Amino acid sequence: MINLRLMSNDRETRYTEEFENHFNEIIKYLLEKSPKTASTFAQELKLQLIKIEKNPTANPPELLLPSKQNWFRFAIIKKKWKVIFKVTNKLLFFLGIIHTSRNPSKIKKLRKNIRKK
Repeated sequence: MINLRLMSNDRETRYTEEFENHFNEIIKYLLEKSPKTASTFAQELKLQLIKIEKNPTANPPELLLPSKQNWFRFAIIKKKWKVIFKVTNKLLFFLGIIHTSRNPSKIKKLRKNIRKK
C-alpha cells in the first residue's frame, strides 16, 4: 500500500497500489483517445477525492461489499467510473476505480486486496 501522506479529519488517507494502477491504465487509455478527456477525468477525480476526504460517509455504501458498519463506499465520476474506498475511524483507503459496465466481480476482488495489506 502506498501512503501519499495526506491527512483529513484525523484520518490517514492511503491509496492502494491497485488504485494507482487503475488510475494509470485509465489515463493511458484516455490519452490515446483524447488528451482533453484524460485531463478532464484527472481533474474531476482530484475534486472527487478531495470531497471524499472531507466527508467520506456522505457517499453511499457499496452494496457489493457489504459490511455491518458500511465501511465500503463509492463515488461516481463522469457517470461511468466508481471510486471504491473503505473508511474507518482512523483510515481512508482508496481501493480502486472501476468502470460501471464492468462485471461486479471486479468490485468484489477489491475487498480481497485490502485483506492482504
